[in-house]
Amino acid sequence: MFLLCSRTRIIIIFLPAASIFFRFIPFLFFGSAGGWMADNWRIKCSVILSLADKPWMLMFNTLTYAISIVILCTFSENSQNKTSAFRLKQVYQENLSCIKSLFQEAPGLFIAIFGSSVCILFTGSLLRFIIPAVAVSQGNGEIFTSWIFSLMAAGTITGGLIYGRFAINISPLNVMRNWFFYGILLILMSFIALYSLEALLPVAFVLGMSGAFVDISLVTLIQSWSFAENTGKTFGTFSTLANTAEALSGLLSGLAAAASLMVVFAGMSSLIVLTGIISMACLPDKKQKNISGSNESDSSV
Repeated sequence: MFLLCSRTRIIIIFLPAASIFFRFIPFLFFGSAGGWMADNWRIKCSVILSLADKPWMLMFNTLTYAISIVILCTFSENSQNKTSAFRLKQVYQENLSCIKSLFQEAPGLFIAIFGSSVCILFTGSLLRFIIPAVAVSQGNGEIFTSWIFSLMAAGTITGGLIYGRFAINISPLNVMRNWFFYGILLILMSFIALYSLEALLPVAFVLGMSGAFVDISLVTLIQSWSFAENTGKTFGTFSTLANTAEALSGLLSGLAAAASLMVVFAGMSSLIVLTGIISMACLPDKKQKNISGSNESDSSV
């Protein structure tokens, strides 16, 4: 039974990770070319677009998500271990209980998780809506937007490859410091966009590297600062908070659409920086031990 549970956890963890990794590879090589082709009505950027139109691309993406859900649903544990029926209210109640436990037993980890969720709220709005809208509103088509996100994806892959050379100690302070620098880069992009959108391209690459540092350090922190028996629950709590924040980012962008895009760009970037500063200021003493019993200096990658 334990082996089955372990295999199930490995599969559930591996599939999303693999999908995220392979999602970047085609985009890295074909994103910019695809944007150029989409700007030329005689040349389409994919086989699907050559036969239909962009709504069919959305339908294709929806279909692949549905297939992924079906595949995940085929994995099940022993019937003796089946839990009660799924209830959304119960999920958030359990997460609230875990958050209270983290707040009492591991304030540093709690601040890192909660602060990261707030940063994700603003980051989701910027990456999914604001940055593409800024590029299009200033006369650049899909080709330029594709270049921005292609370079960002390349930076993410590069950051993941070199992260181990720079990361020595993993602590809530380092995680929120990474968020702080990530916000600084976004503020820099918002000011650069006022003068030259082309100058955004190298900054987008660096932003991707910074994002990789944020992601890896946060996951490593949760892994090393959680009780062994509660690691999965802590990951689940962060996932719920992060996904909720990312979903709300669309609503936030819609409400902010009435204002100037550049003001929203700079404002949300500043809020990421502010969240990082407040989180670092609220962190307990650096010498405090993590809840697994080891000092921060022992929590190496």
